[in-house]
Amino acid sequence: MSVESVAQESVGLTVAVVARRVGVAPATLRTWERRYGIYPTDRSTGGHRRYSITDVARLELMRRLV
Repeated sequence: MSVESVAQESVGLTVAVVARRVGVAPATLRTWERRYGIYPTDRSTGGHRRYSITDVARLELMRRLV
């Protein structure tokens, strides 16, 4: 794991990074948030979604289920 990825995970992962890891479009993550209440753990001071590793695991499970 690179230093950059460790730093990124400590402040939270962006929608684009999580979507790539999970294998869905960023719009799909936003849709799941609205439809199923699967929200990211945190938001940045600017209001941007920030996902934790636990959030990613939950989304990967969701991906397998749908």
